[in-house]
Amino acid sequence: MGIITVPAKSAQEVSEAMVAAGIKVIWNFAPCRIVVPEDVLVKNEDLATELAALSHHITQRKVTVNSTNSINSINSTSGGAGTEDGAGRGREKHLC
Repeated sequence: MGIITVPAKSAQEVSEAMVAAGIKVIWNFAPCRIVVPEDVLVKNEDLATELAALSHHITQRKVTVNSTNSINSINSTSGGAGTEDGAGRGREKHLC
């Protein structure tokens, strides 16, 4: 398995070198899609989208906690947990 963690401008060249070396599985963290032969499996990761989703979850958790704390202060009741909704999915990468 090869892992690509280079800038977009270098990702295609790196993937071609991996394929030439016989690598059949590539985990791509570059911010673009690579083009490989059909017999090569590629898993693309989009760190920008994942960071945005994580930030959203953190913000939602803070809002939930802050709202719960306000309610607790007023009503003296116990609070709940944050929510998770998978926001930030679906953005397509451009080709390298």
